[in-house]
Amino acid sequence: MIDQTNANCSTELSHFWYLSHTALLSSFELSAYFMSVFHERARHYEVTLPDVLTTSACPSCGTVWVPGWTCSIRLQRSSAKRYWRQKKAIRAKQPPPQLNYWVQYCCQRCHRIFRFQREKHVISKLQCSNESSPSFLNVSKGPKTRAEQNMASRRRKKLRLGGLQGMLDRMIQEDASRKEKELSLDDFML
Repeated sequence: MIDQTNANCSTELSHFWYLSHTALLSSFELSAYFMSVFHERARHYEVTLPDVLTTSACPSCGTVWVPGWTCSIRLQRSSAKRYWRQKKAIRAKQPPPQLNYWVQYCCQRCHRIFRFQREKHVISKLQCSNESSPSFLNVSKGPKTRAEQNMASRRRKKLRLGGLQGMLDRMIQEDASRKEKELSLDDFML
């Protein structure tokens, strides 16, 4: 019985989540309503939501945040002094202190400002290439679709034709050969 309740809870929450994002295209108010119902139902079921879900919509009015459209975003460092200390430590080849960043969201609907702390970030000179990417980015590619095959053949054709300069040269040569084959007024004069 408990498993069925959890399944119903997750189904209901995902339903309101998708409704709010789908309604965003047509109506801000309807989208905000569905998102507020989503948060209300999450509190009712006592579900702890991940940070990604809590920072994707306004907690007061429920508007789904789309940067530049429904909200404005600003990154703030915790301290300018710490930033320069960190750069100085990198030059001295010492382990740099970690910086805290704040993401500041300003909702365009209710004009409230919300601040969320980002994970600690360390500035480094070289990015490690052997870092493994997150598991959700490691999606296996299936067989090539027809659109991908067409793109590959278009690239081959473009390389074979020599790009824009090659096409222009070919057009000039074709015009010159056409003019040689055509009759002109001089041909009829004696």
